[in-house]
Amino acid sequence: MDRFSKAFRFFSVILLSISLLLFSLLTTPAAAEDPVDGASLLKTFSTSDNSVERRTILSSLNDISLQDGEKAPRWVSDLLGVAIKDKSPVVVAVAAGQIGRFKLMEYNADLVTLYNSADKLFGASGYTHRVQYAVITSLGKLGSKEAKSLVFGLLKNDNGSAMGEFLLTAIKDFNDPAFVKELQAYKKKMDSFVKAARARGDDPILYSRKLRYSEFAAGIERALLARGGK
Repeated sequence: MDRFSKAFRFFSVILLSISLLLFSLLTTPAAAEDPVDGASLLKTFSTSDNSVERRTILSSLNDISLQDGEKAPRWVSDLLGVAIKDKSPVVVAVAAGQIGRFKLMEYNADLVTLYNSADKLFGASGYTHRVQYAVITSLGKLGSKEAKSLVFGLLKNDNGSAMGEFLLTAIKDFNDPAFVKELQAYKKKMDSFVKAARARGDDPILYSRKLRYSEFAAGIERALLARGGK
């Protein structure tokens, strides 16, 4: 009986030790991941002939989160500076989006130039609009004078194209009360299209996008008026 008690106590101690070890492993914070080797990543990107790999590298930047006011690491800016000039329009579109996400104002002029040259660069592949949509989205986050000027001109001439949604989203991101009049004019234009379509008896699906843009513009206008727009 005494031998049994000793054995029981021995196994109890072993089980307790294992439990404490598991508890320690579960409650101890995981070690921080190794910092990204930016130079190595940039080299891999620059030497890769695989556009999917290059795009994946750019997408991996989504794992980097910055606090308000915190700047992106220099290697991120260097990487995107190379990527925005890539031969693949898909890679360029992702790069443009990341420039806006990291608010890299140093590439503001490059984005405006890219928008204007997208058709020449990628028209043959049919990717002009994809690149331009990404550029407008990014410029909306940068909110520079040049960005606002470009968006202003495009919105003024837009008749309810697919680009309209990206332009309105950019203006929403600008959050600039100076755009109230432009939004009012755009809404009026969309409303006139909808009114004419309804008078003709068109199928609602044919003018649903213009109706949606009118409502979107009105919502942004209300938000800007609340900030003091006139």
